[in-house]
Parts: sequence; C-alpha cells; structure tokens
Amino acid sequence: MLYGLLYAVFRFISKKSWSWLCHGLSFIVLYSTVLAIFFSSSFLQIKEFQLTHPNWILADQVQINQVEIDDYRHRRSLQYAYTRAQYQYMLNEQISTGVADKLDPQYMLWFLETSQDLKVRAALKTEHAIHQQQYSVYVNTQNPNQSRFFLNQDYFELRNSGFAWLIYGLQMLSLVLVLIVVILLWDAFSDSKESKTAKKSKTKPKAKV
Repeated sequence: MLYGLLYAVFRFISKKSWSWLCHGLSFIVLYSTVLAIFFSSSFLQIKEFQLTHPNWILADQVQINQVEIDDYRHRRSLQYAYTRAQYQYMLNEQISTGVADKLDPQYMLWFLETSQDLKVRAALKTEHAIHQQQYSVYVNTQNPNQSRFFLNQDYFELRNSGFAWLIYGLQMLSLVLVLIVVILLWDAFSDSKESKTAKKSKTKPKAKV
C-alpha cells in the first residue's frame, strides 16, 4: 500500500516536472527569438524607444563630426565590428554634442570572415546610412544634454542579432562533425588495409627449402 502510494506520487511529480520543463524551454526559446528579432531591427528599437521615452523628441540640425570603426573581442575571440560616432545637435537654439558607441554591430556570419571583413562591412553600412541621412537623435526635453543616437532604420538586419551567432555556431558544429566523420572513415580504411595485408601474409605460400 505504502509503496503504491509512493509510486503514484513519484509518477505525478514526474509528469508535472516534465510539463514544467517543456513549458520552461518553450518560454526560453520564444523569449530568445523575440529578443533576436528585436535587436535585429533598428526600426523596432526606435519605436520601442519612442513608446518608453515620451519626453524625448527629435533633435534639429544633427551633424556627425567623426566616425570610427572598431571591433569587439572577448578573450581574444572576435565578436563583432561596430561604429562609434561623435555628433552634435540643436534643441531650442542650443547646440550640444554627444558620443555614441557600439552602433550597428556586425556579428560574424561565416566562419571564414576576419576582423577586417567585418570592419569593411560596418564602414560601408555606416557610409550608406550617413549618405541617406537615416540617422536620428532623440533628446531629453528635461535635460537637453542627454541624447540617444540611432544610426539607421533597418527593418531587419541579420548580423545585428543572435541569429548570426546561431548560423555561425551551426557552421562550426558542421565542420566538427565533418572532421569526426573523416577521422572515423580514415581509421576504418586504415584498419581494413591492415586486415587485408595480414590476410595476404597468412595465405602466402612458404618457400620450399
């Protein structure tokens, strides 16, 4: 009786735990996907900023004074290239300046890409955004020296989010799997060759004395 009750309780807890685990994993996947989509869209980021900062308004006469392209590394591993911009703007006939860092990050998408490749891509995107005047500056009306700079208004940019990292990771995983398969095939081929050599040596007739 006691064992049956304990078994029933165990089954109930196991089912609940499995259900909670599935729901938890589903939530994590959904939340990660939403975040990846959000960070891959400058358009959505601007809309979110407008909704959450109602006291901030667009500045007038925005001018970019200096642009630098750099890359970010973590433990010597290349992560992404980004843009740093120094700019000035006007609000209520008052000129202010600001610096925006790590704009429009360009994450690695292909495993053969180098730091220079990402920097060139970031530079071209920045040049295009400036030429098309896609940048904008929002200013806090209560503190005109506080501003937020947006470099472009892309609806979707794959390299700005974790989607790029996912594709890059799948490529590296595929390379590792291919390498493992090649090693296993080479070992199997070597063993087969040695086996054939051993059989030939056994079946070779002995020379008469």
